[in-house]
Amino acid sequence: MSNKTLEDVAQTISNKSTVESKDKNFGSIILTIMIIGIIVNLVKIVQDCKEDQSSKDCACRVKKLCDRNSWYTVMRIRKTIRRSIGIEKYRTYGKAMVKSIMDTGNELTEEKLIEIVEATNNV
Repeated sequence: MSNKTLEDVAQTISNKSTVESKDKNFGSIILTIMIIGIIVNLVKIVQDCKEDQSSKDCACRVKKLCDRNSWYTVMRIRKTIRRSIGIEKYRTYGKAMVKSIMDTGNELTEEKLIEIVEATNNV
């Protein structure tokens, strides 16, 4: 399994965040790399809840969390983003990134999610 899926998803989130934030300088390569780190951390958080679950079970759980869009899920995503990009950049771009991550999570197919989970297991 290659990290190409992670890169594609990160680029999608970056593009959506750029549109959402209305800042053309927002979608840089560094942002894409940070988003990959955020995705990896979020999947690992989900996996830590149940370490004996398969990639398919974890992918279904990620999809369910994105569908629900609960305050707790959003809070965990915000915390992970703040840790990754810092407070100042979070104040500028955080809201757009959270919305983009949740929207992209809703749009991903189960196969893509399984590929992401398997890719994060190899990181």
